[in-house]
Amino acid sequence: MKKVIVIILLLGIIILIFKTIFFPYISNFVGWYGYRVWENRSGSSSINESKQRKVFVKELNYEIIYSGDKKAFHFKPFLERGFKVSNKSIEDTRIITDTKYPYNISFDRNLEQSIAIYYKKEDEKNWIVLMVIGDI
Repeated sequence: MKKVIVIILLLGIIILIFKTIFFPYISNFVGWYGYRVWENRSGSSSINESKQRKVFVKELNYEIIYSGDKKAFHFKPFLERGFKVSNKSIEDTRIITDTKYPYNISFDRNLEQSIAIYYKKEDEKNWIVLMVIGDI
């Protein structure tokens, strides 16, 4: 009877150690290769990140139609070259060259605000983007 209890305790300790040490690595491996993030186009969340990846092209001009709080308003749209990440690291940037759409429109913004972007069909050729801004 004592041997059974000792074996169960040892087995429990081994399972706990295995779970604590190896589970994070297995989960990370399955998550990274399961989502296959390198197959999809990526975008930067800020101008600084875009510059670090060396894909930044320029900041875009825009017009604010409505904003509830212009003082706390932070929104900077920018143009960057389209890219994907490597299958080895999310920090490694692979610029997309074989596409009809070589650029991304991204923006730096205050995450406490929601943003709706509208544009007029006649302004499409001038790349004028009109926005409606509001608090979440």
